[in-house]
Amino acid sequence: MVQLPKNHEKKIVIAGGVIKNDKYVSKYFYELMRDNLSEYEIISNLINSAVDGALLLARTMDK
Repeated sequence: MVQLPKNHEKKIVIAGGVIKNDKYVSKYFYELMRDNLSEYEIISNLINSAVDGALLLARTMDK
């Protein structure tokens, strides 16, 4: 299991089309998030690709 630093930002960036476009996968994903990780913010409209998401993550990491 991956251990995140205790002071990490609680954000999840969604990139790609499955969660955005498949209503069954989307419903299941959001239900799991609500039930298990409700303190996390889901960001979906700012990212155009997985590369953009990786770049956003890299910019927020400590150097």
